[in-house]
Amino acid sequence: MEDCTYKGEAVLTETSVTDSHSCQELLETIGFAYHAVYFTYSSKSHTCTFYDSAEMDCASLSGPVLPKYDTCIGGASSTAAPTTAAPTTTAAPTTAAPTTAAPTTAAPTTAAPT
Repeated sequence: MEDCTYKGEAVLTETSVTDSHSCQELLETIGFAYHAVYFTYSSKSHTCTFYDSAEMDCASLSGPVLPKYDTCIGGASSTAAPTTAAPTTTAAPTTAAPTTAAPTTAAPTTAAPT
């Protein structure tokens, strides 16, 4: 999205953030304390800003051809919906099935004295 006016309130601005990935990690780590749900990052000033809303008005949109914007957003609107990560689940540990074979014993290997 380009040339956007953010409708939410800027609730935190951090300077000297190295990149947008770090800004996103910061949002995921401490954003709840500020009721932040969206961030912007300026690569020129290395500034990360948190907003309490993901609502915005944008003059233009850019991105890949597919999927179509309307199918992602659910309708033709310039207001982006907030995104949240889906919860992750951990698969149950697996164990090998017990074997039913009888234990084997080896015959003694010592020779009789001569």
